Amino acid sequence: YPNAGKSTLLSALSNAKPKIANYPFTTIAPNIGMLCYDDFRKISAADLPGLIEGAHMNYGMGHKFLKHCVRTKILLFVVDIDGFRLNPNTPHRTAFETIMLLNRELELYDEELVLKPAILVVNKIDMDENKQKFQKLKEGMKQSESKVKELPDEIRPNYLIKFDAIVSISAKEHINISTLKQKIRKIIDIYQEQDVTHYLEDTTQRKDIDVIYV
Repeated sequence: YPNAGKSTLLSALSNAKPKIANYPFTTIAPNIGMLCYDDFRKISAADLPGLIEGAHMNYGMGHKFLKHCVRTKILLFVVDIDGFRLNPNTPHRTAFETIMLLNRELELYDEELVLKPAILVVNKIDMDENKQKFQKLKEGMKQSESKVKELPDEIRPNYLIKFDAIVSISAKEHINISTLKQKIRKIIDIYQEQDVTHYLEDTTQRKDIDVIYV
């Protein structure tokens, strides 16, 4: 979602220098960065403009950005621990609701996207109160199959993404950035070795992005 700190995270993880500001829709086109490791391994990453409700119907140019998710190897869901509100005329969405909305938008655009490897990145946990909120969110995610039934139809996905990891960070303060960087590599390597899904195949004919931030 907009203003979740995706551009700040890309800058912290890679060599990219995207435009960063404290207002929604700072990112209006995908930013590309390269995650570099000590053994010279490189993983490409793209920060997409924030998706909004209705992105699957091309609201906010959703199709233009969602198409990039199809060829990526792993999805990073980046959410603000305090949730998101698009404008005064729209409801505030909690972090849990934001995750479910992103899940639903991907599902409605292309059902196969919810089967991709995914990491949930919860940003802005540098304050003690937000660390407590993160623990509560983690518990909620463990019970997501029951909790999602309480959500209204317009934000409830039919198939829940099974996150390979849930990581709390502060992109601004560089908290847990190294941990996340290693987690990204580990999960990509595991799925490449297992070759469990068709979207990891046929990578020799085109240059795909390894990681997409949504």
